[in-house]
Amino acid sequence: MPAGSAFCQNGSAAKPAPAPAPIIQQVEIEAREIIDGSEKVPFSGLMNLLHIRTKKHVIRQELLFRERERYDHDLLYESARNLRSLGLFSEVRINALPHAHDSVKVVVMTRDRWTTSLNTSYKLLGGVHYFGIGLVEDNVLGLGKALEMSYNQSTDHILRQVQYRDTRLLGTRYTTGLKFQHNSDRESYDAILTRPFFAWQSRWGGKISLQSANGIYRRFLHGELVEEPRLRERNGEIIFDVYHGRTTKRHFMIGAAFSDNRIGAERRAINLVGAGFGLMKRTFREMTNLDNFEQIEDVPSGMLAEAIVGVDYEAEQRRVEQFYLRQRFGFARTHLSLPSFYANALLQTFYDRKQRNDVIFSAELKTFKPLAHHLLVLRAAWTQIANFTLTQSLLLDDENGLRGYSLRSRTGTRRLVLNLEDRMRSRIKVYMFGFGLAAFADLGNAWEEGEAVKWQSLQSSFGLGLRIGNSRFTSALNRLDVAYNATEKRFRISISRGSYFSAYSALNFSSGFEAGSIVP
Repeated sequence: MPAGSAFCQNGSAAKPAPAPAPIIQQVEIEAREIIDGSEKVPFSGLMNLLHIRTKKHVIRQELLFRERERYDHDLLYESARNLRSLGLFSEVRINALPHAHDSVKVVVMTRDRWTTSLNTSYKLLGGVHYFGIGLVEDNVLGLGKALEMSYNQSTDHILRQVQYRDTRLLGTRYTTGLKFQHNSDRESYDAILTRPFFAWQSRWGGKISLQSANGIYRRFLHGELVEEPRLRERNGEIIFDVYHGRTTKRHFMIGAAFSDNRIGAERRAINLVGAGFGLMKRTFREMTNLDNFEQIEDVPSGMLAEAIVGVDYEAEQRRVEQFYLRQRFGFARTHLSLPSFYANALLQTFYDRKQRNDVIFSAELKTFKPLAHHLLVLRAAWTQIANFTLTQSLLLDDENGLRGYSLRSRTGTRRLVLNLEDRMRSRIKVYMFGFGLAAFADLGNAWEEGEAVKWQSLQSSFGLGLRIGNSRFTSALNRLDVAYNATEKRFRISISRGSYFSAYSALNFSSGFEAGSIVP
């Protein structure tokens, strides 16, 4: 056959080779102020003057593409997700524009969010008042570092906290965090250094973490304080991760963890060595007005399955004390018009050749359906713990799934929660703040070991809520709920920040064994 013929030997036309992707000739960073000069907003000039705009190199280090590389639209979308996940910006857009000689220019536009607050805060949950004052800066000097110093007081608790977080330590992909808390009943220290799964092209990662706490552990039974034993926690992990795969990502993990926790006379000591394997396949869809107003939220679709196994090895006696198993499954299916569906389940247990110990099982289902200016959201969650070495209880109250009920009003080893919300966003705006309403109904209960789980015993509440949000000043809604407690036949108000529960679930690999900490 003549050279250069456009036909194969069987006479069919040969498919032309796909044209190579254009070269990225230039990457332009357009870092905007909180409010543009063209927007007629009172005090906008003063706010922009007081706020230090995010440095361009901070934005650039989140990008997964560089100049002189081939254009890949998937890397542009993932870079935008990385930037949004920092919580520093109210708006992120990345566009590729035609450039000279079959190349493209990529324009990265970000709009800063107000990140400095010398604020007082107030929450009312389950009849308990929380007052706070603190200095919080999520973007120190425009470098993307976060620093928080706060003092919070409730009717039965005082919390003093200092926290520092650096998501890109020295410009690398490492993240570090330090936290110190001094409470009225507990003092704790936390330190972590991690290289997270920051992008689909990540090849490896890891984590080193240490946690220490001393104080008092307060045990409640159906709202009544029954015991205040001493508490001591010592936990740590060292993990190494490897990721492989293009469309389906495979995760291999090896590591070790130690834990020595005491509550009163009870003690739980673990020296764990193990490995894990996981599979994940996911995509994202950009949606707005789910958990927040006027913010793009990256909602996943896909599946996740992983298993981690290990042995608790006693070095002094040179023997395996018990075996460890942790299994997770997640599924997500997101639609623009049809109902979206999310499911996840977790089983974690130890086995000492005689029985299973420290068993945790949880399962959650979520679904949401957009309807014009409404969003219907439904959640069902079941949690169960058994044979804990340290006596534990699950809580059900205003803070844990049942609005209108006092804190710690129900305790047990099994908990069922059902939540239904109709989230309604209005077109009313006052000084850039958006307003919305929510109608809700909550069902649930917690049962102790041996109690029969009956539908007739479910506690319930229903009511209305007000939502106020502004993407330029905060990444979370301000929430006020008025709930009617159907059991006690009384109304109760709760005030807090953030949606009561998220409309969707994340799909992410586990960051370690997560076997040492005490269940809250």
